[in-house]
Amino acid sequence: MKKFIMFFLMSALLFAGCATKNEKTINKASKNLVTYTINAEYSDDHTLAVNQTINYINKDNSLHDKLVFHLYPNSFGENVANKPVSSLHYDRAYPNGFSPGGISMSKVMQNGDELQYSVTGVDNDFLEVKLSGSLAPDDKCILTFEYVVTLPNCLHRFGYGDNTINLANFYPILCMYENGGWVMQGYHSNGDPFYSNIANYNVTISYPSKYVLANTGYVVKSTRDGDITTDVLQAKAVRDFAMVLSDKFSVIEGKAGDVQVKYYYYNDEHAQESLQAGIDSINTFSRTFGAYPYPTFSVVKCNFIHGGMEYPNLVYISDDVQGKADYINVIVHETAHQWWYGLIGSDAYRYAWLDEGLTDYSCAVFYRANPSYGVEYDKLMSTTLDNYHT
Repeated sequence: MKKFIMFFLMSALLFAGCATKNEKTINKASKNLVTYTINAEYSDDHTLAVNQTINYINKDNSLHDKLVFHLYPNSFGENVANKPVSSLHYDRAYPNGFSPGGISMSKVMQNGDELQYSVTGVDNDFLEVKLSGSLAPDDKCILTFEYVVTLPNCLHRFGYGDNTINLANFYPILCMYENGGWVMQGYHSNGDPFYSNIANYNVTISYPSKYVLANTGYVVKSTRDGDITTDVLQAKAVRDFAMVLSDKFSVIEGKAGDVQVKYYYYNDEHAQESLQAGIDSINTFSRTFGAYPYPTFSVVKCNFIHGGMEYPNLVYISDDVQGKADYINVIVHETAHQWWYGLIGSDAYRYAWLDEGLTDYSCAVFYRANPSYGVEYDKLMSTTLDNYHT
């Protein structure tokens, strides 16, 4: 109970800061964080060649002689124990039959010197890096990884379909360190199996110019050299980093206060209403829970077997969602996750009820504040209670 109360006290303090300082809060929060610098080249053989540098700061009250990272792409390999897709959704996720994905490490270095490392876990989904010496609290080091990522033909968070290339959870990301040990939770087909701390990201990605890129963070610089576009991206104090590529995207945008809201879509005759749902959601939740502190937010239609998925500054909306009302509801729901998981980071793997429960309630709050959407708050709450009791 004490932890539960402390969680909400911390939440209230953070929201108060967001409400009064907005972007200044993010700039302050971004100081002394782990920084991921990722240089990636995407090729039409559905691979990413990546050089990744991590400026690591030991913020734990422990000595570290190793660091442990998630290798989520390996969960999409052959014969894995913890499958990312349940049997119920398998055929929809792999419309052309099973297609493997994975990550192949070629080099790990610390301050320019090669290190010993091992790929571990039942599905080879963790990377354990032995450091050249022990790191005391507040000590720093620089790690560099070289690797190649292979995307599966899978309509999931990570993978590609006919319409989009979904680049989420593609890079080695630090495991959380709690209670004297690394939290090594494998992939799971049920819910959102992710738990990570906030960090800063500097990402450079090159890709064929036929594609349009949607991304966490904002574009610092974009250049084109022949048929290749290179975007330099930055995101501060976010929990992870995601991108989507498509040669079918149309893009429209608007403003929610100072926040630039974009809608990336194809085959949507209600595109303006979809964009407006994103804008109204940011405005409503900012008034209710505290200001959205980031400069950008993107709603992205994509190939995805579930209704939607949240990432910092970017949400997936599945092109399988039928009907305008249901589609808008997914936009509202996923936008609420920018607060419940994004700003208030819970362990979605073990305690999914925290972010999902608060997000569902946030949707009810949205419809109460926006009656023009035609969803009655009292009826929605009554139906929810009936479902709970049955």
